Amino acid sequence: MFKIVSENELEGIVSKRLDRPYRSGPSKDWLKTKCVQSGEFVVIGYEPSAAVQGAVAKLLLAAKEPEGLRYVGGVGTGFSAPVSKELKEGLDFIRTEQPAISGLKVAGAVWTMPIFHIEIAYRGLTGDGLLRAASFKGIVEV
Repeated sequence: MFKIVSENELEGIVSKRLDRPYRSGPSKDWLKTKCVQSGEFVVIGYEPSAAVQGAVAKLLLAAKEPEGLRYVGGVGTGFSAPVSKELKEGLDFIRTEQPAISGLKVAGAVWTMPIFHIEIAYRGLTGDGLLRAASFKGIVEV
């Protein structure tokens, strides 16, 4: 069942102990088994951090598809402050004025050339194709 749930990009499975009576609401009788997917995405920009000078708050991502790049949202967790600063330094070398996806508008975004690849863990896609609960896992050497 878990394999089917994961293949269909669902969030997970909720189950209850058979020997316990049904009661609504959170309790230790209920268990949620989450599906975690991972994938490689292209960084197309970032949002600068307001909290840590010289760091990124969020990386803006795209998926490579046969038709070109498709915006999939961003990731703002999974990296430490030092890694966030390193990411910004590297991305600042490949800054560009226009987004790699024409017409894309993200307030406060700094756009980059789409050559930097990262691995992301996520819990599926939203109805409009954006990553759900994305977390940075690392840089992919291309």
